[in-house]
Amino acid sequence: MSRPRRIPTARDEAFDLLPLFAADETIGAMLLGPKRMREWPQIAPLLEARGLPKVDQMMGGRYVPAVIDFFDRQYGLNHGGLPH
Repeated sequence: MSRPRRIPTARDEAFDLLPLFAADETIGAMLLGPKRMREWPQIAPLLEARGLPKVDQMMGGRYVPAVIDFFDRQYGLNHGGLPH
């Protein structure tokens, strides 16, 4: 059974510009914006405990599609369910 697809947004276009594996500095800026991106190093470990993909040491970053999927699941956007 395939998952329901979300309607593409401007955010999707911005994330499409990222490499498949992005550094935390880049992910923090994309998620929190330039004014709050420095908070990401403290937030990321807390979210990893909830299932956020960890940094792949060989690739040097987090797998961006999995990061997006993590947040979509957290907010019930791609599984038709309630936020976790």
